[in-house]
Amino acid sequence: MQYLSYILLGLALSLLPAASRSETFSLDVDGNGQATALTDGLLIIRYLFGFSGTALVAGALGNDATVTSPAAIIAHLDSHKAAFDIDGDGSTGPLTDGLLIIRYLFGFEGAALVAGAVGNSAMRKDETALIKFLDALETGSGSHEEAVIECQHDGASGLAVEDAGHAVFDAPGHT
Repeated sequence: MQYLSYILLGLALSLLPAASRSETFSLDVDGNGQATALTDGLLIIRYLFGFSGTALVAGALGNDATVTSPAAIIAHLDSHKAAFDIDGDGSTGPLTDGLLIIRYLFGFEGAALVAGAVGNSAMRKDETALIKFLDALETGSGSHEEAVIECQHDGASGLAVEDAGHAVFDAPGHT
């Protein structure tokens, strides 16, 4: 059965576009070289709520931001939306994944990080797994491929593949 999981993982990774397998994503959305709660975190949570135009960027860009237009930010975030599934539940939501991101960027830890922000179907529920995943995103060392692998190894033995910007999970006994 374990071999089947590895075969399915390999198949899933081969189905991902080449750019999304190798391209890394950082939480530094505005391109100023640092990920902060009141700039990048706010841009991400506003994006997940569906904000666009001036409402997306107003007061949320760092001083040395290199990505400043709402259209460029949306295009960048759209191309990496699967990376925002922080809790690994197969969807990206502002009150779960967005809240985890902004709390992380504010430096919250333990129960303060996860309280009310992780759903029942989350594959990453504990602080250790969430911080490991967020650390990789913050530094830009994470990629879509790594996000898929993380879902298999943190908290469940399921397989996640990207499907139109969402993760689809296949875990034994998971419906």
